[in-house]
Amino acid sequence: MPTRKCSPVDDSATTQLHLAPYDRRSEGQLSALRYTLDFEMLDLRQRGSDRPTWPAHKIVCGKRGAHPFRLPPFSRREADQAWRRYCQPATEDLQAQLQRDLRTICEIGTGKDVKESLDDLVAKANRPNAQLSLDDLDIILAVRAMSGSWYCTLPANSPHPPYLETFATTYDSLTGGNRAPSSDPVHEMRHSQLCHRLLAHTVLYLRVDTIMQNLKAAQKKTPALIPDEARLLKQDYDALLEFASNARKEAPEWEIGQKLEANLQKYLADLGEADLTKALTGST
Repeated sequence: MPTRKCSPVDDSATTQLHLAPYDRRSEGQLSALRYTLDFEMLDLRQRGSDRPTWPAHKIVCGKRGAHPFRLPPFSRREADQAWRRYCQPATEDLQAQLQRDLRTICEIGTGKDVKESLDDLVAKANRPNAQLSLDDLDIILAVRAMSGSWYCTLPANSPHPPYLETFATTYDSLTGGNRAPSSDPVHEMRHSQLCHRLLAHTVLYLRVDTIMQNLKAAQKKTPALIPDEARLLKQDYDALLEFASNARKEAPEWEIGQKLEANLQKYLADLGEADLTKALTGST
């Protein structure tokens, strides 16, 4: 079965990526990253489908976003959505907390109110060859993570959150929002690998409930039957855990990796990893 190879994003079909100029010195690292991921999570395929992680991976595929890992610039759509949610009456405690968090990070991070901060970030992020400060990047990541968390308060039949917001929420929960910029090329490569894995993971993450429901339904009919998607989900979990474990052992000084493994274990436990493992073990 042919697989889609990494290629520059087609700007006509996706969000424009006005990113910092590509550093040719990273070209060899980009090739190494592509080689690694082609044989790991990003090349896992379900029967009858071609690379199911592609809908999320294409956001950063290509030399402009793959390594060093770069997300698309903060958009007008994202800012408007964050502002609408900030203004609407909270119906749950989590919504009220997210509104307070947004106000705090904007006021402390920029010294401006929420609307002015969001507008300012959009303007800065979408300038040609934009070079944002670390504070601005931290605020953008936090706003995206908050937007992703907002979906947890919506009814079950609501549309799925965008992959970008889901990634930001996952990244924030596993790293504490720590981007840990590093001049060490090994650490920077490790960070890109982590981000690509988490971005690919969002495709399955958004289907976790459905996958587990389908698994239980299939096993009621035939106890030994395990849907392909359930096996793919377990493979994803195992790959994430192996990466975190290796990162801790091989680079104990890498700041992100110091808490990644413990955070990931708790994160996967909340997603029902133990139930999935039990089901798969019982089928063999």
